[in-house]
Amino acid sequence: MFVETLDRQPVMARCGSSPRGSSAVAWCALVAVFLAGTRGLMYRARLQFGDVWGSLLDDRPTQVMFYALYAVAAAVGWRSRGVVDRRVLAPLTVLLGVLTTSTLWSIEWGRTLNQSLQMALATLAVVLLASGLRVERVLTALVTAGAVAVVLSVVAAVSDWEFSTDRKGRLTGVFYNRNALGLVAAVLAVSAVLWWGQRRDSVRVRATAVVLLASALVVWSRSGSATAMIAAVASVLAASWMVAWKRGSLVARRRLGWLAFVVGAVGVVGVLARGVVAEWIGRDATFTGRTSTWGVVVDAWQRRPVGGFGFFAGWFDPEVRAGLERIDFNHWEAHNGYLEVLMGAGVVGGLALVWLLVVVVRAVWRRRDHEWAPTWLAMVVFALVSNVGETNIAANRLVWFVLVAVLATAGAREPSPYGRTESPSPAVSAG
Repeated sequence: MFVETLDRQPVMARCGSSPRGSSAVAWCALVAVFLAGTRGLMYRARLQFGDVWGSLLDDRPTQVMFYALYAVAAAVGWRSRGVVDRRVLAPLTVLLGVLTTSTLWSIEWGRTLNQSLQMALATLAVVLLASGLRVERVLTALVTAGAVAVVLSVVAAVSDWEFSTDRKGRLTGVFYNRNALGLVAAVLAVSAVLWWGQRRDSVRVRATAVVLLASALVVWSRSGSATAMIAAVASVLAASWMVAWKRGSLVARRRLGWLAFVVGAVGVVGVLARGVVAEWIGRDATFTGRTSTWGVVVDAWQRRPVGGFGFFAGWFDPEVRAGLERIDFNHWEAHNGYLEVLMGAGVVGGLALVWLLVVVVRAVWRRRDHEWAPTWLAMVVFALVSNVGETNIAANRLVWFVLVAVLATAGAREPSPYGRTESPSPAVSAG
C-alpha cells in the first residue's frame, strides 16, 4: 500500500463531525476551494443570475464570488493553520509577488491585478487550510471535490443542460470546456488510486475508490482530453516507483524505470512525428492549435523578454491577436502553464517559477521516507506534466491548488495527533 495511516478516523466526515470542530470546518472549506478551482461550478452559478458582459475573467459578480469564497476560506484556515518551513514558502511568495508586481508594466493592468491578487488569495487559503489538516484529509477533500464535479457533469449531460456537450458531442459537463472536465476527471482518477493504495485494509474505502476510478475514467473518455490522461499515467508511474523505492525492491524500480523510459520515448516520438501519429488516431497534428499558439506566445515573449506583458495581459497585445487570427484560433491563454508565466512575467517570472518547482520537488524528496511520499510525488508529477498542455499556473485552477497543497503538507512540520503542526525553528506560521 502507499501509506499506512496511523489515525483511522472516518475520512469522509461531515462538516463539524471531527473532535476538533475547526479541523472539520477547514476540511469543508478546502473542498469548497478545490471546487472553485474547477471554475465550471462558479461560472454556472453566475450565469443563473443574468448575462455576462464580456469575459468571465472581467465580470465583476463572478470575480466577487471567487474573492468572497477565498477570503472566507483563508479566515477559516487561519484558525487551524499549521506551520510551514519558510524555505518552502519563500519561492511561492516570490512568484506571487512577481506576478502581482507585473501590474506595474502590464499592458492591461486591470486584468493583471485582478488575476494575480485572486491567485495570491486563493493560494493563501490553500496553504492555511492544507497545513492544518492531516494529509489524508487533504486527499479526501480532493476526492470529494472531484467526485462532486464529475457527478454534476454527468447529471448535466443526462439532463441535457445547455453546453454540457460541445459541437462534436464530447462531454463538457458543467465546465463548458472538455479539457477542463478531463483534467478534473483525471485528478479524481489519480486521487482514487492513491486513496485505494493508502486504505487497502478498508473494504468500504476500496469499494468507494474503485467506483470513483471507474466513473472518472468513463467521464474522461467522453471528454477526450489527452493531456489529462498523459498526466494521470505519469503520476501513477511516479507513485509506483516511489513505493518500490520505499520497499527497497531494486527489480521493481528497474522495471518501472524502464517502463517510464519507454512511455517517455513513445511520447517524444509522438511529438516529433505528430503529423503521422495524428493521422493514425484521427487527431489534430497541432494538438488542437496548441503548437501554433505556443509559436505566437514565444514570438511575443521575445519582444518583452525580461518582464513580459503583465500576467494574463499579453493576450490583449495587437500583434498577439493578429498572430492568433492568422492561425485561426481565438485563444486567451497559452494552454501551457510555463509559457503563460513567461509571456506574462518574462524571465523574472520564469526563474521564480523554476525556483518554486525545484523547492517543491526537493521538499518531497527530503521526506521520501515519509508515509505520504508516493502521494506527494504523484501530485507533483501530475502538475508538471499537465502544465505542458494546459495553463494550470493561474487563478482558479485546481491543479495549481493541488501543487500548493503538496507544498503546504510536504513542507509542514510533523503533525500532532490533532492535525496541527509543531513549530521548531526555522519555521514560521503559514499565515
